[in-house]
Amino acid sequence: MVVINRHCAGLWIYPVVLFLCACAAKLPTEAELSDGENDPFIMAVKADGQWGQCAQDAVLSFVNDSNTTVSVLHAIRVHKRARVNIITFRDGPDGVAGTQDDGVFESLDALDAIPWVGPVAFTRLMVHAQSLCDEQQVGTAEVIFSPRPYAQSHLARVATSIDEAETSIDIAMYSFSDHALYDRLAAARDRGVVIRMLLHP
Repeated sequence: MVVINRHCAGLWIYPVVLFLCACAAKLPTEAELSDGENDPFIMAVKADGQWGQCAQDAVLSFVNDSNTTVSVLHAIRVHKRARVNIITFRDGPDGVAGTQDDGVFESLDALDAIPWVGPVAFTRLMVHAQSLCDEQQVGTAEVIFSPRPYAQSHLARVATSIDEAETSIDIAMYSFSDHALYDRLAAARDRGVVIRMLLHP
């Protein structure tokens, strides 16, 4: 009986070991996670609208910033060819950031023109840029007292905020009856803004 139990345990362990070996697939190398030399990303950005204007502006500020180095780009997982070419262009012929010969990325098209900067590198840059935008939006608040003339009222301020929203709108209020604001929310929803509302039951 003891021998049979040991034999059965051995039969169970062996397939598990084989299964674990089969699952230990080779991880992709950096070269396999990089772009081709002339892979474009700009048309995809214009087509899918995934990244808001804040992130697009932030990525240009980030790559133009002299504090952004090859090591910084490596830390956010931009592959080697892309990160070296970005900094080489930005630092200019003398290879020193902050001097008169520096290159400037004035648009996403200029960044897209850099060899080896394609969808993979661009996605890494935009994820980082979006995190910078998200940090800027945390912890801001505004107080508006009522009653006031409409142009300075809370309704006018809320309408402006709805129109400026790019990704999401969260609303908590006692009741909701303003049809003009309802129309603005509908327009925001139609342009892809996520809306959440908490109303008094």
